[in-house]
Amino acid sequence: LIVYWLTHSDAKITRNDSVEAPYHTPTITGTLLISPYNVRDELLDTMAMTKRQLLWRHYAISYDKSLQLLKNLALLWVDIQIIHEKQPYGQDTKAYTTLAKKLLPSGIMLTGDEALEIVFQHAKVRVGDDDYYVISSANMTYPSFYANREYRFIGHSLPIIKSLQHLFALDIAWSRVTPSDIHPKLLVCPIDCRKKIHDSLATATTSVRIAAQYLEDPALIEQLATLSASGIDVRILVSDNQKREG
Repeated sequence: LIVYWLTHSDAKITRNDSVEAPYHTPTITGTLLISPYNVRDELLDTMAMTKRQLLWRHYAISYDKSLQLLKNLALLWVDIQIIHEKQPYGQDTKAYTTLAKKLLPSGIMLTGDEALEIVFQHAKVRVGDDDYYVISSANMTYPSFYANREYRFIGHSLPIIKSLQHLFALDIAWSRVTPSDIHPKLLVCPIDCRKKIHDSLATATTSVRIAAQYLEDPALIEQLATLSASGIDVRILVSDNQKREG
């Protein structure tokens, strides 16, 4: 396999043989942005501060202001590298091809997910320099800002940033990711997220709150039912369609 690196700067991802451990990271703090309230400017302003390198993994990027921001950063010699879903659910590769054509003149590196041994590249993560990271439920589309209930978390923890950079380097090189590559405070599907969610729920003593489009994992549903039966206040928000009634 040959990976072509298109870059405007000397900033490079370095692949670590292992992620430093153990982590003694304090409670993670940061900024939580909730759509559809007006969060666009704060998110884009944070990304506009990127000086050297922007790593971005996404399922869908189509919002015109985000595309323009990427092009502007590229003009400022920011090294931009994107891992993007190549064939979204129920669609063909047209959206990916269109995005590639839009970004190519700016020298932005776009990589598909076809060799990652996963079903979908569904994560939405951005890492700017060693300064910030954004983990969100939202695609970079107009509805994600102005119509959907979405959450975007902006953090600055350096150990989290380094772990996300390490994971990106593995995926961009189509190398296998193992649990030892993942920071203990990160959940990465399909590698370790299910166990960490189960273990986290098991620590609940008073209440559980879940907001998700789908909740279909039988074992997790049974665990939540058991927690509720034990007296823990369990409340779940799912999308409003008939498939959710069961």
